[in-house]
Formats: sequence, structure tokens, C-alpha cells
Amino acid sequence: MLKKSRLLALLLMLCLVFPLVAQGQVESAPAKEIELRWASIWVGNDSKAPAVEALVAEYNAKNAGKIKVVIEPQPDYNAYEQKVRTSLAAGQAPADIFTIKFNPTTATFYQSNLLMDFAKVMDPSWKQTFDAGSLEQSTVDGMLKSLPMETAILPIWYNMDAFKKVGITELPTTLEGMFAAFDKLKAAGITPTSQMTGDTNAWTSMIWFSHFAV
Repeated sequence: MLKKSRLLALLLMLCLVFPLVAQGQVESAPAKEIELRWASIWVGNDSKAPAVEALVAEYNAKNAGKIKVVIEPQPDYNAYEQKVRTSLAAGQAPADIFTIKFNPTTATFYQSNLLMDFAKVMDPSWKQTFDAGSLEQSTVDGMLKSLPMETAILPIWYNMDAFKKVGITELPTTLEGMFAAFDKLKAAGITPTSQMTGDTNAWTSMIWFSHFAV
């Protein structure tokens, strides 16, 4: 679940970049409302959509006439991820605010001037609102060009009816016990797990692998 204070702080710090660009303009020119485009995947039927919409509305109300965040809906996760990578590789920002899966491939984008280095503007009080380990992982060569914004606990749900059919009466408590249960299910002609391999990114398989690696 997105934390309200963290997201509002992120939006605010991103906005601070734009007044710097305005230096050199005629000082007497009237200030214009800055519009920030946020390519957001939390739209439509996504469970986070109502919370994100409310946060943006609150932020815009507090900064009316100065800063306005406009959500650009990106409901297709896979297409959105491809868009972000393609845009950055081409030297273009996909939006003023966007999310990205941080990994060794996307970490190469830290060398791009398109991304803001939060390490230069993060004060101790703001830094304390983040998990220290996650913040460290998001730092590359002293640069903090992405912010960890969401963590989650992944539960594994067991079908006790299926377990009962193959004589399993207790939940597995170890990795070895879980695979032993899977073997019994497979032997009985029951598919033990769903790995989302029918999709283009096998998201569930990736999550399982991450947990096993840890």
C-alpha cells in the first residue's frame, strides 16, 4: 500500500526541478502553473487507483495555481514497462513522473541526465521515511535516481481440499515440506501451483524465484 506522506513528498521533490530550469527568464514574467505528467499504472480497476486519485487531488488542491499533477493512464502493465525502457533508451523521458522495475538492466539508466538524483536533495528527515536497506539498493555509484515506493508480503494460499485428497493433513512449514506436498499432488494428477507462465512476464514465477534466492 502506498504511503501517503511518501508519495506526496516524492511529487513535491520532483516539482522542485522545474523552477531551476526557469532561471534566466525575465523575472517580471507572471508565474505559470507547472503541469507534471504522471504515467500511472494505478488506474481503472487497479486496487490502488482510488487512493492514488485521492492523493493527487489533495496535492493539486494544496498547490493550486503553482503545480498540477496530471495522471496519464497506463492500464497495461507490460506495455507500460516496454514504453519506459524504450523511451529511456532513446534519450526521452516517458513522463515527468513514472515508475520502473529496478534491476541491473534498468540501473544503467542512472547514467542518463533524464533522471533526477534525489541524493542531492534528500534531507535526513525525509530519508528516515524510507526503509534503509531498500534505499541503499536504489543507490548506484552514489546516485539515487529512483525511490523505493512499495513493499509487500507475499502469502502462499493452500487448497486444503486438494491436500485432503492426497492425504496431506498439515500445512508445510519448510521448503522441503512444500515440495514434498507438490510431489504428492503431481502424482495424483493435480497441478500443484499456478506460475502465471501463460502471461508475457511469468510474474508469479519471478516472485517465487526471488523468495527462494533470499
